[in-house]
Amino acid sequence: MIVESFYWKLELLRQAKFLAKKKRQKNWREASFSACEKSIMIGFYAVRKLVEAEKVSDQTKKMSVHVCEHPPTGKPVTMLNWHKVDELFDLENPNENPITWSLMEIANQVIHSFIFIPVMADNGKGLEGFFLASDRQRHKCLLFLSLDEILKCFAKVGGDYPDKVHMTFNPATGDYDVFSRSSE
Repeated sequence: MIVESFYWKLELLRQAKFLAKKKRQKNWREASFSACEKSIMIGFYAVRKLVEAEKVSDQTKKMSVHVCEHPPTGKPVTMLNWHKVDELFDLENPNENPITWSLMEIANQVIHSFIFIPVMADNGKGLEGFFLASDRQRHKCLLFLSLDEILKCFAKVGGDYPDKVHMTFNPATGDYDVFSRSSE
């Protein structure tokens, strides 16, 4: 359980600031990719913990995250080929319809990622986003999550301090249902 959310949220905003700089980074080393991966993994872990601890408003919990879904080609995704996304998924023909996933669905995809690959801008300079799929999702589709969407998630959760909270005891669960709101 998170007792004081301020420090978690402050760190999430720091991670967003760090990642925003990566949109313009020109020189990339393995350590740079690793730092981004770590930042996003830890950031979405914090997102999930803050949501589960009822430290953000219901509006934030219901946040939609825009992703691009790429269908599988039919080849099995394994420990030995997970990085060959161009062979495993149809990258040329993503799902045409706008796709949104919930904040928690995205957090779980990142935390349980089987595939997590950085995608660079067309000019090769700057981070555009990530291809990802969880261990459970890897045979269904590959997601592209833009860096802008990641930053939006971190900013929303990191800046959300509910000012109205209502709790109702739920006898079926033996615990309280929490409803919270921010008057943004």
